[in-house]
Amino acid sequence: MKKFLFFSTFLFLITHNAFADNTAVANSGSLSNSTAIGAAQANNVGNAGASVEMNSTNTGSAIPVGTPGFLNVAIPSPQIFVANPYAGPNNIAGITADDYLNSKCKPVYTKNGRSKVDVKSGATRNTQIVFTSYPDYQKYKYTNGSPEKVLPYFPAVSGNYICIGTLMITADNSPAAEAVVNGRVLGSDTENYVFDNIEGYSEVYFICPMSASGTGVGSNTTGNGFALGGAAAGLAGGNPAAAVLLALAASYQQSKASTHNSAQNGKNCWILGKPKNPEVGVPFKEGEYEEFLLAQAAEHVKRMEKLQPANGDGPKKYEVTK
Repeated sequence: MKKFLFFSTFLFLITHNAFADNTAVANSGSLSNSTAIGAAQANNVGNAGASVEMNSTNTGSAIPVGTPGFLNVAIPSPQIFVANPYAGPNNIAGITADDYLNSKCKPVYTKNGRSKVDVKSGATRNTQIVFTSYPDYQKYKYTNGSPEKVLPYFPAVSGNYICIGTLMITADNSPAAEAVVNGRVLGSDTENYVFDNIEGYSEVYFICPMSASGTGVGSNTTGNGFALGGAAAGLAGGNPAAAVLLALAASYQQSKASTHNSAQNGKNCWILGKPKNPEVGVPFKEGEYEEFLLAQAAEHVKRMEKLQPANGDGPKKYEVTK
């Protein structure tokens, strides 16, 4: 009898363990947040007229999948290549020349005599031209056609001229323009603009002081990078093999950076016209602008001297010579 009871108990335990099935299934929604979910299994075990129900739920631990770091592209810092005295931007180089012409021409603006601005590409398509007129341009017109002669210098040592306006020409900011635009190209595009756009005078002059020229010398820097971010990991879904492949793909990174010196040559010019009456207009003479610059430098020296302490311990005095 005791042997029979021992055998029945042993058989019950074997049957219970055989039918009890507890499982855990991992499902990854993204590489950065994975959660294991245990499935509940209801087992009904019958033995000797008795029914036993056992419910078991197991929750697995969350095992996050590490995402790759994003790529930082190292781009060289831009620097200025000072190659000549005219290394500043062209629009800044022309400020003093514009002030000088305003002081000479003394324009009077009225409701019907305003300045006009015209922006166009140069004939070579590698430059941009900005022309700004003075009121005298329209006031003293005496022909209906374009000029017959265009000169890049004063035709005489001194004389009267009509203040037509100012012109700024600058090479485009592109490798193609850098390769072909030199001083002569700037001059050619300027004279073609005058022939094609200025009217009312038989002879026009574009005077472009060297000190009012700019080159905009500097550097042009570019860079890019690539890295597969963690957002793509959501494609893995519940497929462990896909998650592994994406994790491997995320380790792929690429970067590229380059820098090269660049320049935008440019000139700032005064556009003057030959008056019909030689007594009309504003008097100009050769070398006058250079004298204006020397006078400005002398004024600057005087201002610096006034800032020096009375005991003589201040900065060294500057001297200007002709």
